[in-house]
Amino acid sequence: SKVVPEAPAALVQLALSYGLPVKDAPILAATLHAKAEILVTGDARHFGELYGKKPQGTLVATPATALNIVLKRLGF
Repeated sequence: SKVVPEAPAALVQLALSYGLPVKDAPILAATLHAKAEILVTGDARHFGELYGKKPQGTLVATPATALNIVLKRLGF
C-alpha cells in the first residue's frame, strides 16, 4: 500500500458523475489519480453500482472479488 496525494478537483467531479455521494467521491478520485489497478470496497450501498466496472481502468471490486483475483494470480 502507499499513501497518495489528494486527487485534483476534476477527478472528484468525475467520481461524483458516477453517482457517488460527496463523502465517497474523493476515495474513487484518489484511486483513479494513483492509477490503482483495483479499488477494494465493501461499501455496496455507495459503490455497488460500480462493482465489476473499470472507471478509467481501475476495477471497483468487493473484497471477495479482489481476493479471488490475487489468489488466481498466485496460482491458487
